[in-house]
Amino acid sequence: DLQKELYSKLRDALIGTQVHYLPVHLQPYYKNNFGFKEGDYPESEKFSKTCLSLPLYPGLSFEEQDRVIKKILKIVSEY
Repeated sequence: DLQKELYSKLRDALIGTQVHYLPVHLQPYYKNNFGFKEGDYPESEKFSKTCLSLPLYPGLSFEEQDRVIKKILKIVSEY
């Protein structure tokens, strides 16, 4: 799928990316204390399977931003 390919190719290009989002209702605290389970909020679960965290920090230069953008566009255009 595109998320996995994008993740892999960005990592190969030494562009740090992560899959960060776990829906709140699936966090252990909420599952254990409130009984939430997979399927309770399908849209947030769907989002968690398709989102990707890109480099984002105050010192990220415009050149680095351009490099990330160009690499993403290249990968997506080949998909």
